[in-house]
Amino acid sequence: MRDVELENQELFKRRIPLPQVVRRVSELTGVALRDLQCDALLDAIGAPVHLIPDWRARTPEELIVQTQLLELWPATSTTVVVPEVSYDSPPAGFVVPSDDLRAFVLGPGREMGEAFFTGDVVVVGWDTEAIWSFHHEGAWAHRRFAPVDGGMQS
Repeated sequence: MRDVELENQELFKRRIPLPQVVRRVSELTGVALRDLQCDALLDAIGAPVHLIPDWRARTPEELIVQTQLLELWPATSTTVVVPEVSYDSPPAGFVVPSDDLRAFVLGPGREMGEAFFTGDVVVVGWDTEAIWSFHHEGAWAHRRFAPVDGGMQS
């Protein structure tokens, strides 16, 4: 599963089909998900959900820090980022090296037609077994998973 063929090798344009991302998230959470609908995903992650009441008044830099987005990923890991635009045709997540994640969050929103924190977003640590999710109403959660006795735990 981890050795997926990427459609495009250019930074920020490498993609992985959304069904593969859903399968990987289902493997990590142990919950059979049909899609990455954020309400169900926040439940499946099984971690505390944090709410930022005034999130719309914050800058993307402030939200990166407050949601601990960059704290989960070692510099050499691969992340798959699934913002709202990922559901457009063809539905696919963006493959982003973790050391380029900040640039991805702050930069390509204009090219994609929306800022990173305007809708539901999921980031999957493909090789680090972690999931971070931001809900369009300012809630977020993250969890690092590790196999234990055939199951998953944080």
